[in-house]
Amino acid sequence: MGGNGLTEKFQIRLSKEDAVLLKKIAKAWRCDPVDVIRRSLAELFARNSYLDQDDKKALGISQSGQVGQA
Repeated sequence: MGGNGLTEKFQIRLSKEDAVLLKKIAKAWRCDPVDVIRRSLAELFARNSYLDQDDKKALGISQSGQVGQA
């Protein structure tokens, strides 16, 4: 798949309200909804110590796990 490491697929179901909010966030961030989901997962992994410090720093997550405090 183009060398970007994206080889796994997941399908999820969202409530209509969550889908609307996801699309609204994606529009505000000027990206696709899938990018919002990937970013959210990366932040979850970082906050729960599944990523190393360099990856946490790249996401803007501090030592304490707070977003935007790197």
